[in-house]
Amino acid sequence: DLVFVIDETGSMGTYIAQVKEHLLELVRALERSSLCRNLRLGLVSFRDHPPQDRTYASRAIPLTSDIASMRKAVSNLHAAGGGDGPEALTDGIFDLVRLDFRAHAARVAILVGDAPPHGVEPEGDGFAAGCPCGQHWYTQAENCREMGIVVHTVGCLPTLEQFVGAVSVFKTIAETTRGLYLPLQQAELLVPLILAMAESELDKQRIVEHVADAIAAHEALLREAEEEEQRRYL
Repeated sequence: DLVFVIDETGSMGTYIAQVKEHLLELVRALERSSLCRNLRLGLVSFRDHPPQDRTYASRAIPLTSDIASMRKAVSNLHAAGGGDGPEALTDGIFDLVRLDFRAHAARVAILVGDAPPHGVEPEGDGFAAGCPCGQHWYTQAENCREMGIVVHTVGCLPTLEQFVGAVSVFKTIAETTRGLYLPLQQAELLVPLILAMAESELDKQRIVEHVADAIAAHEALLREAEEEEQRRYL
């Protein structure tokens, strides 16, 4: 289960075409692989709260196996709105953890942005006390970790570097969730990275299925043995 979490504010205008190119290349690579029968994609985009932006703070497209529809949704990403520098990034991660992830799927998200969440940058933040949603970005990162969602963060430079603490936030989200932080110039590395993670997860699933088959084949015999003896026998 792979989710794209994208800053869709006006300041992303210089980056959005490149972002879409990388994401669509990743989708194409996953479609070409043997993973496609197990793949689901989701999309969360965020802007900001009123009065900074009156379109939406965050909105989510649920995880789906309809890859064509998700490719269209990524293609339709449009940079607009915003207001002050920081954005509703916290809302985006809040929506991410509430998506319908499958219990045994590898859970991966790619967060792309050029600005920090509210409450980080000391100057020019319309909500300097924190996000109006009432949540904290680090709490949401911890929620991702607890749910097993690995978040890789992509910083759109040089804009992200112009905010105090913004790069640190992106790096901390990645580190907290056992993901990687990458500048946008290296985003092509996401393709082999995601493919390798998904293949590894499939290997784990195959092992679990193989053990379950072995247990089922010898269920009667195993029922009479102690747990240690069951392990030795298997």
